[in-house]
Amino acid sequence: MYLFYLDESGCTGTWSGDDTAAQPAIVVMGLLIHQKHITAISQSFLRLKRRNFP
Repeated sequence: MYLFYLDESGCTGTWSGDDTAAQPAIVVMGLLIHQKHITAISQSFLRLKRRNFP
């Protein structure tokens, strides 16, 4: 079985100039992973997270 994760981030509005932090950009990401790799990927991600954010 494969697991699929889909997520989006960003702002679809218009850019109102240099005086605002809002950017008219949106990112859509999809990730397809076979179930047999979930444990290893999860453990690797947690190690990476602990190392960079102790």
